[in-house]
Amino acid sequence: MKKVMVITFHSVPNYGAVLQAYALCNVLRQIGFDVHLIDYQPKSISKGDSDSPLHKKFADFRKKHLPLTPQVFTNLNQLNGVDADVLVCGSDQIWNFAKSKARKNMDAFLLNFGPDSAIRISYAASTGGVGFPKEYHDKISECLASFQNISVRERTSLKDVGEVTDKSIDITVDPTVLCDDYPEADITCYELPEKYIVTYCLQASPVFLDAVHRVKTLYNLPVVNIGDTAAGLADKSLTSLGPDEWICLLRQSECVVTNSFHGTVFSIKVKKNFLSVPLLRKKKNKIYGLQEKLYRKGYRKAWCLPGNSIMRNRLFANWSSKNDRISSFLRLSGLNSRLYDYPDSIDFVGRPIDYDNVMQKIKYEKDESIRFLHKVLKGN
Repeated sequence: MKKVMVITFHSVPNYGAVLQAYALCNVLRQIGFDVHLIDYQPKSISKGDSDSPLHKKFADFRKKHLPLTPQVFTNLNQLNGVDADVLVCGSDQIWNFAKSKARKNMDAFLLNFGPDSAIRISYAASTGGVGFPKEYHDKISECLASFQNISVRERTSLKDVGEVTDKSIDITVDPTVLCDDYPEADITCYELPEKYIVTYCLQASPVFLDAVHRVKTLYNLPVVNIGDTAAGLADKSLTSLGPDEWICLLRQSECVVTNSFHGTVFSIKVKKNFLSVPLLRKKKNKIYGLQEKLYRKGYRKAWCLPGNSIMRNRLFANWSSKNDRISSFLRLSGLNSRLYDYPDSIDFVGRPIDYDNVMQKIKYEKDESIRFLHKVLKGN
């Protein structure tokens, strides 16, 4: 049985990062490999209050559900001692080298370690839609030359990687899409309302807060915010959930409002009504900046979007490049309408989604990605 070693972001208290690591290892094991997740925890990634309730929940989940190597690796020299038949990097934004966490660990996430004889592949790696810094093009190209196969998650990543290598590049779905079996937990201890809307927020922009307000008005239900970014209109906020609890909160909700890629993916996986809100480029958006300052100073209606359509369009013109991962998956699923672009009406959010049709569309892409793994790892 081939020994497969996976390296990715997994040691951070981020639901998407940990669940995609779980999913990829689980799928590779089902295909028939001896799978190990390299417990790579350099200081540049594994920061934060390790004694906080949130960090403890994540640490418990990783220990219980991830096939971690016994050794914790903190630098490239240690990684050079890794023994493997196959080295896999991915998924998530491991190739977003505009971020210091990825850039400081470029060699690790480009598999520039381990035995020369090992097969090297990437699975659904993402550049974050921002491109590679030009000063690193030669280094990235040199590392990718040792890869047998390369796959990325989005078309923007395909373009970015294509600028530094002539190798064939496949697009594959995020590993969370491939996996159907996730751990879940008992959440009765949280005294939740009988029915509720869930918000999972990465950026409390005026657009997000406006969407939450409109969905809350439509459903006339309390809002439970999950995650450590306040959503502003929440009736209850849970900031220290484990990944298994996080999935349960989504599953038991009536509707989800999120601006997270993995929040969107799991809303679909648990077959919920949902609204996916675009992220904005804060530094280049004066309207965003003004409204955010007012909101933080206590002017709670500052999240209301301007009624003037020109002003509103200027706000939406500054979408972040990070939205490509969300919009790509919504197109794949046939759920483009669930990306919030300030429609005149959001009544459609209350209508059921034809998930039989959605899952059929996802199944095709899922099967193609599984075939990619079989082809590159088993030769069939």
